[in-house]
This record gives sequence, C-alpha cells and structure tokens, in this order.
Amino acid sequence: MKTFRITAMLFIAFIVTVGLSAQSADDVIKDYIDAVGGQKKLDKITSLQMKSQIESDMFEAEALTTVLNGKGYKMEMDVMGYLVETCFTDTEGWRTDPMAGTTITIPDEEYQMGKGAIYVAGAFQNYKELGMKAEMVGKKDVMGVNTHHIRLSKEGSEISTNHFFDPKSHLLIRTSVVVESDQGEMEAITDYKEYKEIDGGVKIAHVMDIDYGGQMMMTNTISEVKVNIDVDESIFKSE
Repeated sequence: MKTFRITAMLFIAFIVTVGLSAQSADDVIKDYIDAVGGQKKLDKITSLQMKSQIESDMFEAEALTTVLNGKGYKMEMDVMGYLVETCFTDTEGWRTDPMAGTTITIPDEEYQMGKGAIYVAGAFQNYKELGMKAEMVGKKDVMGVNTHHIRLSKEGSEISTNHFFDPKSHLLIRTSVVVESDQGEMEAITDYKEYKEIDGGVKIAHVMDIDYGGQMMMTNTISEVKVNIDVDESIFKSE
C-alpha cells in the first residue's frame, strides 16, 4: 500500500519553479518558454504522447503519458501488474487506487497546483491564466549551477512549488514541492535532464530524477514521443 501512496504523490512533483537581479520572474519564465521553442511552436502542438520507463529502488514500471494541450493530462503506469492512473483536466483531477479498486478525486488544493500539467510546457505555458502568481525568490546553487529560483503559488492555497532555472540555457533544471507522506511532510525534488527537440521544434526533458525526501529515488526516462496525434477526450473522464 505504501508504494501506491508514494506513486500517487509523484504527480505533484512531475506536474505537476532576485532580489539581487534586475530580472523579474516574468522575464525568467519568458526566457524559459523561448528556450524550449517559443510560445508559437508550443501553441501548434495540440497533443503529446510519451512512453517512458520508470526505475526506482522499490519497483519498475512502464508509463504512458498523454497531454491534450490545454484540456487534459493522463499518466498510466503499470506497477507490478497494477494499473495506476492520474488525470488532470481543465475542470477536475482524479487518480485510481488499484489496491482498493476505486477512483479518488484529487483534493482541490492539490488539483489547483497540478492542473498546469495539461499544457505541453507545464504551468509556465499559461501560469497567469491558471491563476498562479510567480515570485522571484533569489539565487540558489543547484548541482553547481547558480540558478534563478522562482516560486509559483495560488491565492487561497497553502501549497507552492519552487522552480530553478539555469541562467545560461534558461531551461528548468529542478522543481521542488513539500507534500504529505505517511511519515509527515517531505520535500519531493525533480531534476530535469537531457532536453531533446521533438517534432514541432519544441524541447522537453527526457530524463527526470525524483527524490521523495530520501524515502524513494526514481528515474523516469522517456523512450518515445508522438506529437499531434488524435486523442479521444473520453480517456480523461473518470469511470
């Protein structure tokens, strides 16, 4: 059961970013959007489907992630013969509990912070429309890089996400969020690596290393990406 509780929390970490610098949070985010291909190219991608392999010290899994830009996100994982699904749409979020055979509605606070996953470039593609506030926190050393630290938050929510951008490449290299676990609060950290250009001229990270407060380490490696495929919107509806 613990494995499925932890895998349920990982989607906040996926999904779902100066005082000493004259550069604003909006500037850093714009530079990031430009670095991954630019808003025009992102808007031309109507859908994205990714196959990936997940390896951890607790399990291995195959995953299929489907994004219908601006409408829905769904990740399906085969974990030890159990299908674990997590879905966000523009109106709701849900996940399955395969051990109990039930579908659970994602709590509103978690949904509001995670719904940015419905966009190809995540929340930063349309963070203002999502009602998010971006704050420049400062500079922070991340893996030897003196990154721009930006915090995303939403009014009325106690959850915020921290994001760290390489000032040279302008790419997002780390995200962190504090989540609840069986042992209390823990920090989930995702490192984004090996950005590659996909069809449509957009770059996405193909390797994501996730650390769940030292309780579990996991690597998600994308092996195949399909762009602008037909997506049946019914896959985003809970049964």
